[in-house]
Amino acid sequence: MNKIVPLIGSAEVGPLGVLHLPRLWLKISLDAKGLLADGYPSVGKGFDQMVLDGLGLAKEAVVDFITKNRPTYPQFETWIKQQPGTRLDTSSISNSMKPSAVTIMTMVRFYPYWEIMSYRRTSGFVTR
Repeated sequence: MNKIVPLIGSAEVGPLGVLHLPRLWLKISLDAKGLLADGYPSVGKGFDQMVLDGLGLAKEAVVDFITKNRPTYPQFETWIKQQPGTRLDTSSISNSMKPSAVTIMTMVRFYPYWEIMSYRRTSGFVTR
């Protein structure tokens, strides 16, 4: 079987409004099926871990849930809401996305993607 490069960008959000969470779900889901392209960690130490830490989620619990249950993305977000100690208030979600070297590198890396998707750069921020 051909391996798959995760094409959901880090700038994507789901209903919870958390940057990068859909991409993290996809990478773990692909890895669980043995389909994640070589060179892509299912959960990396950078942006992946920053999102998990910001939401108060344990890496092992997230990987275990997705691997065993193979949830859709909405089912994954529902599971997140049910986890004890999960921080889903506006401040925690915002803190999980604070600019850092990792987010800046991600934005630079995906800027051509945003441009293709009709985003434009104004005043130093990427907006629709």
